[in-house]
Amino acid sequence: MCGNLSVSLKVVTVILAVILPGVYSCTRSCRCFHQFLYERKDDGIYLFSERERAYYAFEYSPEMNNQLYTAACSFKNLTELPLGVDRTVKTIYLNNNNITHLANDAFKLIGLTDLVIIYLQNNSISIIEDNAFSGLDNMKKLVLDYNNITTLSENVLKFCTNLIHLSMNGNKLILPDSNFVSHLSVLSILKLSNCNLKSLPKELYSKRMTYLDISNNELQSVMLNFTIQTLNISNNNEIYLSQEADLTSLQVLNMSANSVINPHGARLNAPDLEVLFLNSCNITDEDLKFLLHNNSGIRILELSNNNLKQLELLGIQSLTNLQEINIQMNSITYFHPNIFSNNFHLSKINLNKNILNPAENAALLNSSSLEVLFLQNCNLTLITEHTFSGTLNLEEIYLDYNLLDNVDLAFHELQYLRIISLEGNRIKTLDPDAFVNNIKLRSLILSRNPIVFPEAPHLLNAPTLSEIKLDFCNITHIPVNIFSNTPYLQNIRLANNSISSLDSKIFEGLKSVLRVDISGNPLICDARLKKVLHVLITTNVISHAQCVSPKGDWRMLEHMHFDEKHEETELPQPSPTLAILAESSKVLQPQENGLATSMMSILLAVGLVIGIIVGVALNIFLVRRYRGFSLRSGSNWRRILFQRNST
Repeated sequence: MCGNLSVSLKVVTVILAVILPGVYSCTRSCRCFHQFLYERKDDGIYLFSERERAYYAFEYSPEMNNQLYTAACSFKNLTELPLGVDRTVKTIYLNNNNITHLANDAFKLIGLTDLVIIYLQNNSISIIEDNAFSGLDNMKKLVLDYNNITTLSENVLKFCTNLIHLSMNGNKLILPDSNFVSHLSVLSILKLSNCNLKSLPKELYSKRMTYLDISNNELQSVMLNFTIQTLNISNNNEIYLSQEADLTSLQVLNMSANSVINPHGARLNAPDLEVLFLNSCNITDEDLKFLLHNNSGIRILELSNNNLKQLELLGIQSLTNLQEINIQMNSITYFHPNIFSNNFHLSKINLNKNILNPAENAALLNSSSLEVLFLQNCNLTLITEHTFSGTLNLEEIYLDYNLLDNVDLAFHELQYLRIISLEGNRIKTLDPDAFVNNIKLRSLILSRNPIVFPEAPHLLNAPTLSEIKLDFCNITHIPVNIFSNTPYLQNIRLANNSISSLDSKIFEGLKSVLRVDISGNPLICDARLKKVLHVLITTNVISHAQCVSPKGDWRMLEHMHFDEKHEETELPQPSPTLAILAESSKVLQPQENGLATSMMSILLAVGLVIGIIVGVALNIFLVRRYRGFSLRSGSNWRRILFQRNST
């Protein structure tokens, strides 16, 4: 009886949801709201989410009050689609639930046939019946990532004729002969990453799409012959190149972490190619020469972790539109300074983890357009005033973890430098004028260098510097005038050194400082450090520090009291016994001083009250005892005293 009643109620609810869409705006399991698609800017109207541009632009417009009705039903432990959701909902989030089965007419039965976007990722869906998506003619995006789907029939998406974006990442798919995309005439984005795929449906090779992601699978002997604009085929097994491969529509290609097989010396026939990733492909100089031939439109080239040795043999000079190149983790030891002289748009080079030996009296590179240069972990032992003379427009340079001990003259000609990173070298001293010509310098990173600061009028002459990092340098002492010529410093990192005390004058002249990090130092919380804290607090600086004596956060200094007179005056040397007693009481001294001060205040208050009471009582006694005598008359007082003495 109860079972029949439950079924009847369920049927009634479904009927009401279909017939009366305005009655059930949302269920307990969902939260409905209006999601804004557009935001207005000064120069026009833009899509609120750039990712959704392709899915909304042609369907919705600002004339629709810039709103899309959305139902959020995520993380609700749902085992089936929720009933009673408003039929006008366009987007529904059903991700991270426990849904296992999408039956025929699943969305039609609950009245949700106007859906445009459906999120069903991170459920346990294993079965999708052929008519599960019936009625969803307007659906443009379907996300089924990380479920338990293994097979898809050819008709499962036959009703989704307007589907643009299909994502099925993380499902263990077997698609030997399934043409599940055959009905998707406008499909533009398909994601099948991490699906354990061993082969691809043949139709994918001829499907014209904007984006295809088949990375992180187990594809064997993939023939590179797709009519796609962006193709991610990274982290599979083997990719074969053939002379007949037609890649004329390809613009972005990621083949990283594969073995590129090119038995007949085929060339990458992709005249519109702009971005090419070939990281960890075990390619050699000769292989790359064929791949880059006739692809002068490449703007971004990634070649890290290969077996490249001689840049001159790669044909890089023909890439006249090249803007960024990454050649880190290869076996390059030397290249001609003019290797990039024809790449007039080149702005970024990454040469990390190559064992370089630049000439002492010559430029490392000649490139007037270069702005960012990475030379980390390159075993560099020397850089001179000539090293960067051919790259005068550099804005960022990263020389971390080399063997440099002197950089005093290296950056004098680089007027546009904004960032200099020298972390993990062997620099002990710095010329105060090492960065005086870098008139746009903002960030200087000197962490993990054994720097020793001498007492001098100033250490750094860098008036535009806003950030300096000196952590893990084993610094024991900071001179008072260290930042005297860096008035615009905002961020100072002195963490994890061996500093036990600081002078408040170090920070007094810095009007722009916002953050100071001195954590990880063996600081002693005394009157001197309290002055430092006071200076930083009064200027609203965010600071981080811990004290080792007494142990705790250094902000406890705000509540401590010190005898500044004794703190600053030299006292005679006490006897050994007194010295031992004084040393043993140092830790408790601040707390005892605070307690003594509190007790003294209480005693003074009590004494004052008692004094007032006694005075009032004595006055009353005298008035009553000697009533009738004028206290103002001197004779009366003498008479009183005479009578007392005679008595």
